[in-house]
Amino acid sequence: MDITKTQLEQIDQQICDFLRQDRQFILEQMQKHYAVGQKTGRRDLVTSLDKENQQRIIAFLEPLLQPAKILAEETERQITDSTGLVWVIDPIDGTMNFVKQGEDFAVMVALYEDGRPILGYIYDVMRDRLLHGGPGLGAAYCNEVKLTSPEN
Repeated sequence: MDITKTQLEQIDQQICDFLRQDRQFILEQMQKHYAVGQKTGRRDLVTSLDKENQQRIIAFLEPLLQPAKILAEETERQITDSTGLVWVIDPIDGTMNFVKQGEDFAVMVALYEDGRPILGYIYDVMRDRLLHGGPGLGAAYCNEVKLTSPEN
């Protein structure tokens, strides 16, 4: 699928807007009770908020680029290959920190095409820092400030 830079810029803006709303959702849900469980052991946690947030992210991303595949951490949904467009989602990266400290966790989303990264998002929820961009945009940003590229 050929996605133009203009289309990627529009998608980037939509995702940034969604993630800012998602931050508010997470902050509100943190004040409520949420269930905590284990996946593979006591150091590998999952919360009901992980699962609920993942459902929200998937519902938002699915219609953006059809027929993109979705690989998400807290689901049984599997993909058999990485050809075409693939969204990769971690609804709360750092769940242990989320549970124990209430900070030092992030929402992470990425878009790949044929195994190559196009767009990426890391939202540090508690510090309100959204890192986004990637090769598809030709730049990376922290909130709306363009980051300088490292020297080779």
